[in-house]
Amino acid sequence: MSRLLQARATRLYYDLSDLGLIDPLYYAWLDALARAVLTVNVKMVCVNMQPAAAFALAGFIKQMPVFETALDIHGR
Repeated sequence: MSRLLQARATRLYYDLSDLGLIDPLYYAWLDALARAVLTVNVKMVCVNMQPAAAFALAGFIKQMPVFETALDIHGR
């Protein structure tokens, strides 16, 4: 958090390219991280999500995630 504040960051890009699947426990962690950085006015953007991970995520979320998603870092 202090690094984000020092850098005056407005976005945190989180690369999911190495993650083949997102389960409810990992989603809870992503949600907690996104909420934490939001407290210092930084939006989290998950990038490079694999199709299987996106499909799994869509199967169990019940509301819009706190974080945004983009195909890649250039898509945001």
